[in-house]
Amino acid sequence: RRASPPADAKPKPKAPRSPNSPLSEAQRKLDAMDDFKDRATDKTRNKLDEQNSRNDFE
Repeated sequence: RRASPPADAKPKPKAPRSPNSPLSEAQRKLDAMDDFKDRATDKTRNKLDEQNSRNDFE
């Protein structure tokens, strides 16, 4: 079992990557997918909020 880091431990800054390394390319795709998922989640949440507020008025 690893000891948990102290509460004041800062997350390690990401190491700068060379722009055309395959790793950074894959990482960029992952980041883009995360962004896309976040946005899709927000859209879904907004739709649900709209439906809920409509239901309140009826």
